[in-house]
Amino acid sequence: MTPRFDVAVLGGGPAGTATALALKRRHPELGVALIERSDYSNLRIGETLHPGVEPLLRELEAWEELASEGHLPAYGTRALWGSPQPVENEFLYHRNGRGWHLDRRRFDASLARLAERRGVALLTGTRVTGQARSEGVWRLALAGGGAIETPFVVDATGRSATFARAHGARRILFDRLVGVFLFAMLRPGSEVDSYTLVEAWEEGWWYSSRLPDGGVVVACMTDPDVVRRRWLGSLDRWLEQAGQAEHTAARLGQVEIRGGISIHSAGSHRLDRFTGDGWLAVGDAALALDPLSSGGVFQALRSGLFAARAIADSLAGDPAGLAKHESFLTADFDGYLATRAEYYGREARWPESPFWRRRHETITLDPRQPIHWDGTRAPAGLHLPSADLQLLCGLCRTPRPAHEVVAGFKARAPVADQRIILALQDLLERSVLN
Repeated sequence: MTPRFDVAVLGGGPAGTATALALKRRHPELGVALIERSDYSNLRIGETLHPGVEPLLRELEAWEELASEGHLPAYGTRALWGSPQPVENEFLYHRNGRGWHLDRRRFDASLARLAERRGVALLTGTRVTGQARSEGVWRLALAGGGAIETPFVVDATGRSATFARAHGARRILFDRLVGVFLFAMLRPGSEVDSYTLVEAWEEGWWYSSRLPDGGVVVACMTDPDVVRRRWLGSLDRWLEQAGQAEHTAARLGQVEIRGGISIHSAGSHRLDRFTGDGWLAVGDAALALDPLSSGGVFQALRSGLFAARAIADSLAGDPAGLAKHESFLTADFDGYLATRAEYYGREARWPESPFWRRRHETITLDPRQPIHWDGTRAPAGLHLPSADLQLLCGLCRTPRPAHEVVAGFKARAPVADQRIILALQDLLERSVLN
């Protein structure tokens, strides 16, 4: 017989495990499966834990897992942002007193093991290869054979949002930020303090922090076109560019480089909807935040806690839970965008830099400017889902003033004027429109 669960969670990162833990804590009678495609031995990005995470872990009764796993306490951040002078933010004045530098593999695996001890069926090294819904039940085919059945699926598959996008959700990109990461080890006798360092430069910003067991991570956060233009995929060129960031370079002088660099997506995006018939998305699958916020794990745990309430309501026949989940994540992301714009707006030392100009979200488009799409370049850009960008470009088949394009689009889709204008500016910058 095919195993049957009340809820299947796809993805064993913080969002997925938080959802599973919260469900079992509030509704221990529910059968929950947690499906993770890895065995937790792979590299995982996201090493800094803000002090605000502690109450969430305590609510999940998972705080002791973090405290006992040998992660490195963090006592503040240091930023060179908007000025060459460093500004420190000490966690000492936060009510929880400290953050953490994580071994993410160890952290994620410990939460998954905790969920398993509390009755969650943990399936590692497993992925879903197919899904079908019939009479209110999902049948999920698993790699290597076998399947499970469930009335409800949680998409916690990270930035790929595999399940949600397979069932009609569309991703809205707000930038194309990537991180070019180097993981290294401290030299014997060297020392790097526990502060997370953020240092702005002309083409983006640098991030570095300590890791448990003597490790150090350093990353260049920038856009893909900068990576290509500056050859940042080459370790030698990456180190050369890091030399322009004085404080980051000083930290690099304390480490031994034992491997190469790796590039990871770090852009801000959200789904156009977070729920569907018998499913919802959590964590990075629902909305992904700029690493500048240091809020990725926080948001993942928090959304998992709220998702558990929505799922319980849905299974009890109350659709209001899913609507609340939509409203919660929408408000959360709107607040994040406002904070993101305000923080990036503080760095004004390089006004001609494409990286910074893209993030200042200044409206420069003349409403009378004629806009035309000749169809030679596919509609791809930021601020709207791809289908809406297609519609926006289609309105420009006949050259017309920008204000007419905005009005025509709003007549078909209820989107804020600012988002439409920013999307048009981005399409013009990319030469999709002219």
